Amino acid sequence: MLFHASALPAALEKEINNETASAQIVKLPVIINGRINTSGDFDYYKFSGKAGDKIAAEVYGRRLGTPLDSQIKLLDSRGAILTNNDDYVDRSCGLITHHADSYLSCSLPADGDYFLQIGDIQNKGSSQHIYRLRISQLMPDFRLRVSPSSFTIAKGGTVPLYVYARRMDGFTGKITLGLSELPEGFTIDSGIIPEGQDSLRITVSAPADLSSEENQLIPKITGRARIFDKTIQRTALPAENMMQAFAWWHMVPAEEMIITVQGKVRASISVDTEKNKIIKLSPGKTAQVPLVLPDGSASANIDLIVELDDPPPGLLAGETTIDEYRENGYVEIIAETNAKPGIQGNLILKAFTVKQGVKKKSLLPNQKPVFLCTLPAVPFEIMP
Repeated sequence: MLFHASALPAALEKEINNETASAQIVKLPVIINGRINTSGDFDYYKFSGKAGDKIAAEVYGRRLGTPLDSQIKLLDSRGAILTNNDDYVDRSCGLITHHADSYLSCSLPADGDYFLQIGDIQNKGSSQHIYRLRISQLMPDFRLRVSPSSFTIAKGGTVPLYVYARRMDGFTGKITLGLSELPEGFTIDSGIIPEGQDSLRITVSAPADLSSEENQLIPKITGRARIFDKTIQRTALPAENMMQAFAWWHMVPAEEMIITVQGKVRASISVDTEKNKIIKLSPGKTAQVPLVLPDGSASANIDLIVELDDPPPGLLAGETTIDEYRENGYVEIIAETNAKPGIQGNLILKAFTVKQGVKKKSLLPNQKPVFLCTLPAVPFEIMP
């Protein structure tokens, strides 16, 4: 059974409230439990505000399993529409194909009374068309999902993950990710979701000296952000990014996150950058990501090719170069002319072994590279 909880004061809808003249008076903030009883029913709520007040209204109906297809309108004291909304997409809700709940926010233009109207846009109503309506000042916040919910990692290895942020009520700040409830040595690499962005691809790295007894772990990934004058921490909910009917992608929550430790990485290539150093790229130009090679990863008969995994639009990996001592090298990152300035995130690099002297551009069908390892995430920014 789905339900929604809130710390805000609660109120019940009181009929008759079908027009502005009979609107139910409420005091913000409030969560109203109501129902669209019949076809053509509209519920009106009246509240007072001051010029510059930033308010939000949000409906929980379809997300709670009710048939309501809500529409909400914010009206001024004369009944003129200031703003309205039909469908609001909440991608944190798994398996919903019709995001029929509504959300709006607005800065009030003047002191005075305002009305919030709610109804069913399909002009339907019944005892089942139930809603919870939040009307409040903006309450900036965020929620996190991390996918996949379970994965296997080798000792000394690195695995990429996706972290998705649902930003609420206008929150745009950066979110710093953390990893806990794991043995010492596990790390999140480049775990800062940039300001205004809704997702980030990160990597988790395991220590090479992990005890053989610790082969199944249940970690916790958290996000911390500064909102107003407080530091807020939220725990990421593990989820699976799943497709339905060859059309809709959903973040479907899982019970818990599980890491299985199995085997040992063949070679752990590291990125030789200062802590939190960002690779700066400009459209039409290139940059280098320096590499540190452990013994044996580029031996006398073996070379490396480093590729970008699921790269951002406009970014490509060029040739990989190894020095004569076979201890260091770099991979060239190419920013094409269509690379969009302002984009930030992480580069996920994967290393492959090839026969010495073979270059990426000259690979033949029978010279397929052999996967070696994933490198720790490298932060980047596309500059103007």
